[in-house]
Amino acid sequence: MEWEGKAAKAFNKRSKAARKQATEMAHSLREGAKALDDFAEKAHEMLSELGVLVAEMAEMELAGLALDFADNHLKTGGA
Repeated sequence: MEWEGKAAKAFNKRSKAARKQATEMAHSLREGAKALDDFAEKAHEMLSELGVLVAEMAEMELAGLALDFADNHLKTGGA
């Protein structure tokens, strides 16, 4: 038995439209997920680079402190 008539045609038309909308939404969600993955990857790279810069700055500060200490120690004659 097959559903026929005006109501069947209207239902089929609406279900095709809903299917198309769902397909488009799924595509958009996949694109959004890819964009978020790309953003997360770039953010991770930037944070890693920032960590390297902070470590380098800390090394320079420590070296500067050591030089200041040595300089002051020499100027005061070790006192």
